[in-house]
This record gives sequence, C-alpha cells and structure tokens, in this order.
Amino acid sequence: MRYKSVIHCDFPVPREMVYGELTNLGRHMLWNTGVIHISSTGKMTEGMLYETRSAALGQQITAKIRVDRLSEPEQIVIHNDTGAVVFMVTYDLLSKPRNHCHLVCTMDFDLKGIAWQFAHPVIESIAKTRLSSDLQTLRTLLTQTESSEPS
Repeated sequence: MRYKSVIHCDFPVPREMVYGELTNLGRHMLWNTGVIHISSTGKMTEGMLYETRSAALGQQITAKIRVDRLSEPEQIVIHNDTGAVVFMVTYDLLSKPRNHCHLVCTMDFDLKGIAWQFAHPVIESIAKTRLSSDLQTLRTLLTQTESSEPS
C-alpha cells in the first residue's frame, strides 16, 4: 500500500544554506532522528549510492539510497527501492522574500511484507510526525548557525 506525505517548512535563512545542509550527509544524523548509520559522510553527488540504517517501531531498517537529482539550490530527489520500506523523497526549495526559504518535502513510500501492512496506519502517522519534527530540528540548526555567523 502506497503512502504520500507532503510537509512544508519555512526557513529564515537562504535556500542555499538549506540545500547545503540537506546534501551534507555528514550532518544528517544531527537532524534526522531515525538515522543511526550512514555509509557516506560527504556531500551528495548526483547518481551516488549510500546506505543508511534507521530505527522505526523497534526495528532497524536498511536502505540503499540513490541520489536521482541535484539541482542546486532548487531540488533534491533521492530514492530507495530495497528492503521493507521503499521510498522516494523530493525536496523542493523555493526562495522567499528577505532571503528566506520555503521547503516542500514530498515523501512517497510503500511498505513491503505482511507485518508492515498491518501497521500501515501507525507507520503513516509516525512518518509524518517524524518528518515534520526532523525538518523543524533542521530549521533550528540552520537558524542557530545563521545567527552565530559574523555579519
């Protein structure tokens, strides 16, 4: 069963900062609460593959993620088509007045396996809550970074 979640988040920083943070795999564990391991800590490059291990509902989920599209500083598209949870995430970064950014994060995922199918409503709720919370954490990190930089 497929599920789609769209989250909107405003950042009081330029979209180039948001894009830079989203593509910096070495900093993902600072704001992405479910991730417990990332195989690469560098900057994303289009076509690259990297592996993550995440925790959800007491389970560890391994994903082999491919970076499908990097259009700096406008869009990032990644996908995983392995394991119990297959997904595609699109980050669209829109400029706003006063050098701010509006992020639209679209996550389209599917649950494989009968056990996950029974948990579908719970997974939907957890995914949306976690994604919203993670983006708010990213917003806080970037806001603190911006305010601590010399003018």
